[in-house]
Amino acid sequence: MSDLKPANENPWYVLMTLYGEQKGEVDLELHKKNQAAWNAWAGQTLSDEEAKRFAESSNIVDGQLSSWAKRGSEIEKLYERVWKERNPDLAYPGMPSTDDPIDFYKFHFTNPVLFQRFIFPQPLWLNSVLFECSVSFFYSSWRVNFQASYATFMDNVNFSRVFCSKSFFLAGNFLQGANFNRSRFCYPADFRLSDFHGNVGFSVASFQRVARFKDVVFRKWADFRGARFEDQVDFGGSRFLDECDFRETRFDRHANFSLTFFESVADFGAARFSGICHFVEARFGSLQTLQRGGPVFTDCQFGKPTSFRNARFSNHTPNFEGAVLHDKTTFTAEDKDGDGPFWPVIRSGLPIEPRFWTPRSSQFPKDARDSYAVIRHAVAKQGLPEDEHFFYRREMFYAGRYGPWFTQALYRSFGLISAYGHSVERPLAALAALLAVFCYYFDGKLPDPCPSALGLSTANTLPFFGSSFLRTYYRDCGATLGDTGNLIIASGLQTALSFILLFFLGLGLRQRFRLR
Repeated sequence: MSDLKPANENPWYVLMTLYGEQKGEVDLELHKKNQAAWNAWAGQTLSDEEAKRFAESSNIVDGQLSSWAKRGSEIEKLYERVWKERNPDLAYPGMPSTDDPIDFYKFHFTNPVLFQRFIFPQPLWLNSVLFECSVSFFYSSWRVNFQASYATFMDNVNFSRVFCSKSFFLAGNFLQGANFNRSRFCYPADFRLSDFHGNVGFSVASFQRVARFKDVVFRKWADFRGARFEDQVDFGGSRFLDECDFRETRFDRHANFSLTFFESVADFGAARFSGICHFVEARFGSLQTLQRGGPVFTDCQFGKPTSFRNARFSNHTPNFEGAVLHDKTTFTAEDKDGDGPFWPVIRSGLPIEPRFWTPRSSQFPKDARDSYAVIRHAVAKQGLPEDEHFFYRREMFYAGRYGPWFTQALYRSFGLISAYGHSVERPLAALAALLAVFCYYFDGKLPDPCPSALGLSTANTLPFFGSSFLRTYYRDCGATLGDTGNLIIASGLQTALSFILLFFLGLGLRQRFRLR
């Protein structure tokens, strides 16, 4: 920073503040005088068509752009006097040329800077500039490229305007709020490597050409509500460390969020993705933001293939309730029964989320169930049975976390005994336990016509074969058991339970060997 020069040593800054610099609170009357003088100088090289277009885009109504013929001599004399007053030790450089780029490279601004409704006939270069106070480009316009690469804005900055040329904010450093709400970028916009320390707004902004936000850091709230990206947009590698809002945002072409980190809530509610979309290896959530909520894709429309391959949902289930997913939407599931790094970890029968429920989020299990149902349907259309069943198991898990107690009990029993129809080992173990328990119960209680306790328990556990076995070799056993009271009831109960466990075993075998 030591090599930065004072703003008053820049010819264009002197011309911009011909009637005085802003001090403290903004003086709008002073600004109007400065604006009129600058626009009179800028309008010299504009054609009548350009002057009309810029006057409309910047809301200039008093003929400033065509006033140089009347005011030129007065402005030149005033400029020479002001320059010599501010820079008595520097040679007078003459009036800035309208043919040269407006260059502020490595200048230091200590007072508020208002570019509001300024017209720039040549490229505006703010590369490596330091603004200590607020900056406003509200309704300003320029013909050629705008560059603010490596610039540092220490106070709030307002860029709500129409960018009628390429705009470069490469590696910009915004230490306070940045306002780009309702801006219209008619040409490519480049924000790569920028760092937004305060809130940043792109609400209802329009990007008509390529927009690059690669490797950008958003440390506070990022607002893209209602924005429209008519061409490709790249957020790859960016970091949203606070909440980001993409509700009702339109992505007309390819949208890239690969390797993007969403530490807090990422709300894409009712967003529309008309082109291919990538969330490859994106990460949603962290241990520090467990209570804030997770990614929201409610009512989203994905018109073309979308990839969530290796995307990590660390502690919250993404909400896809009401979303329309493309048939070629890709998700990464786990190969084993259990939970891995890509989805919220489930321990001791409970996921991380319910430990942090609040009354407002009490319906979360139902939302999670509906979201996994949407994902499962999308995966099923691709013929991926293992992945489909992975999301089915999660759907069933959350279905058992709300509603009446008996409904929850049914779902939880289904998960405990068979891992929702995925396990072969659990039903087999349950059958073995059932056989042993009733064998112990029957031991010493059976009359002579009946087989041993082990034989009867086995016959009851395998009713398809056991009933034939009993009819053939122990015809009188049934009647004898009926005379002994509870033994016939126990045999019936064991047979009923065996049917259920054998059914779960069949589900597991069917899933294991992918039978349809």
